[in-house]
Amino acid sequence: MIDLTKFKFYLMGEIEKLAERSQERLRESISILYPPASEPNNPPHLRTGDLQAGCTVTPDFENNRMGVDIKSSIEYSEFLEFGTTQMAPRPFIRPEAERVKEDLTEIIENLTITL
Repeated sequence: MIDLTKFKFYLMGEIEKLAERSQERLRESISILYPPASEPNNPPHLRTGDLQAGCTVTPDFENNRMGVDIKSSIEYSEFLEFGTTQMAPRPFIRPEAERVKEDLTEIIENLTITL
């Protein structure tokens, strides 16, 4: 018989580790110094450090969820992520969200192998 409490805490621990790795990857993706500006469809280059510091990846265990929240508190993040009429997008959150989905899938697959 499977101890679901043990399973839940193991999964929460894996998600916490994933959030830490994702935070590092996200900040690393915007660590190339400006100038020059990044190419369209590549993460933005580091100018002031505000964007890099304003990005957070945290575990989300609210309302019976188990996942991560990827956020930026910087108001111009949306313009970089999706572009504007004057600027092509420089996505940095969406690519990391895709990597997190892949990592979560791998965590679940590894759990089913060990059960």
